[in-house]
Amino acid sequence: MVDYGLLTTIKEVLENDDTIAKMGLSKSVYFTLPVKTKFPLILLDVDEIWEDHTASLNEAQARINFRITIMSHMSTIKESLTIAGCIEQAINGTSMRLSNSHLANLRKTGDVIDLPLIQNPRSVQQFYQAVVWQKAWDHYG
Repeated sequence: MVDYGLLTTIKEVLENDDTIAKMGLSKSVYFTLPVKTKFPLILLDVDEIWEDHTASLNEAQARINFRITIMSHMSTIKESLTIAGCIEQAINGTSMRLSNSHLANLRKTGDVIDLPLIQNPRSVQQFYQAVVWQKAWDHYG
């Protein structure tokens, strides 16, 4: 369940980030679309997991590709891009301790900006990769 631990930790980081809280989005971070969709919102989703169950303490246990989708109903993409910038500042290039005391290093791998017809939600997708290590957190501080 490395993927759930990673997404849960990222969700907590985003919900507790000051900039995201100032934008009023700390309660708008989800794993799936809510029944009553209220825009803007942030979705976390796993794309791929590569896991090595035989890894030693000095080897990566898993490599997880995930995406963060920012959706908005505004007529311009500016709101989604602003939120995407705040998310990138909060998690890109960071190391974080997961709930099972493993260490995850995060890096951004790309963006996709979607500008559909006027009546559809605008979205920005950010793609990230996390490398999860089995090393105990004690070795890092």
